[in-house]
Amino acid sequence: MTDLAEPRRTSGWTPVLTALDLLRQFILPLVVVVAFNAGNMAQSAISAGGLITLFTASRIVSWLRQRWWVEGDRLRVRSGLLQIDDRTIPVDRIQRIDRNQTLGSRFLGLYELRAETAGGSGSELSLRYLSGVEADALEDWLDEQRHGVLHDQQFEKVEELLTATPFRDLIIGGATSNRIGALAILVGTAFQLFDDATANTYEIIERWFPAITEPFSSRSGVIVAGAVIVVLALVVGWIASIATTVLRFFEFRLVLTDDELRRSHGLLSRFQASSPLHRIQAVRIEQPLLRRVFGYSSVVAETAGSPGGDSGGSGMLTPIAPNGPALALTARVLGPEEAEIVSLQPVSRLTVRRGLIRALLLLAAPAAGVVFLAVDSGPAGWIGPPLAAVAAASWYARARFRALGYRVSDGHVVTREGVLTRRWWSVPLAKVQTVAIRRSPFQRRLGLATVSVDTAGGSAPIRIVDLPGDLADEIGMRLIERSTASYNADAV
Repeated sequence: MTDLAEPRRTSGWTPVLTALDLLRQFILPLVVVVAFNAGNMAQSAISAGGLITLFTASRIVSWLRQRWWVEGDRLRVRSGLLQIDDRTIPVDRIQRIDRNQTLGSRFLGLYELRAETAGGSGSELSLRYLSGVEADALEDWLDEQRHGVLHDQQFEKVEELLTATPFRDLIIGGATSNRIGALAILVGTAFQLFDDATANTYEIIERWFPAITEPFSSRSGVIVAGAVIVVLALVVGWIASIATTVLRFFEFRLVLTDDELRRSHGLLSRFQASSPLHRIQAVRIEQPLLRRVFGYSSVVAETAGSPGGDSGGSGMLTPIAPNGPALALTARVLGPEEAEIVSLQPVSRLTVRRGLIRALLLLAAPAAGVVFLAVDSGPAGWIGPPLAAVAAASWYARARFRALGYRVSDGHVVTREGVLTRRWWSVPLAKVQTVAIRRSPFQRRLGLATVSVDTAGGSAPIRIVDLPGDLADEIGMRLIERSTASYNADAV
């Protein structure tokens, strides 16, 4: 068995792999510099070589100065050249352990281990890179410390597969995500940068593809060409969204091991993470508009720890799944029953009026601008935009009312909101930290209020929006009383 009590360095490949990771962040600037300095390739090569040497030297010094070891029930890491950083992390403070592999480290059989503690900012500790033997020994030590098992005893893990995402669902997930528009903008920006850099894009296309450029030489052809470029950018963005989803979540598996959730995924870079089940504070079900049309959802768990993203206090339970299995997974991990999540109570109908006023205020300026530009086009130019704004605001107000819902049971509070992206939140009452009742000026005029719930992993607001004021006060007091009772019952 590997002796972890002796201070040791990480793998000898660490300086090379970390230098490559750091260099990867500067690839795009280096490419741009080389492209604009094509006339002096020798100077570009010297500059790039010097930068790579500097990166590698800094990583070698960092690797030489780092040691890690275990001391009783604590993990210690010492690093630094001028300023010595000596970290000691008790095992019972570790919220989760992530075990990752980049493409390079997978080829060498090495792992990066990241430990996160409650109240930390991102990853409190990162060990790059460990051999498979060292990574297994460190994880076994954590299991032994958490479960109180002696080193000379056998500890049998009982694993239950909660979900495994098939390849077909990943394709659907990428095709229905909200990243398509953003990726299309990136594609358009890259094309514009290329056009600015070459200054003769049209001539290049005309020389290589004369049959394409001839129909677009007229004024109307320019408009058609612009539309074609937009469509191509959307198609490329759509394909890129599918590719990134597949690369990130390939062979996604979520396993329950005793009292821990373990998930693994990734095609090129392999990602593995574990979170104690009792650290989960809330579960969020997300349905973007396209996924809602096809009956798919994603499920995310918020854990006690640093908020913000997968590297912080939230972790994916499934990137995409049909609505039924997504609800069953939520009920299995945190509760409540599936029926309590689906059948929610509506909020006040006055929220339609509030939503209508808000939407009209937002659309008033754009509608006025369109009227100003089209005033010479006749009645349709100054009547059409206001009517369209009123119709859009009316649709939004009613859709927002249908999206809002809540349920407060003896053990959980469930909320729902979102017009385009529908979100359900499920929170055990024992995990509720604070309850706030807020009234905006418009809500006060209508006698409405919003009940907000915070948890230890609260990276996003959990709200019951636009309740009648008296009901909001009643639900707020009920949540405080039941959460206190549930917390005391769990403590006992």
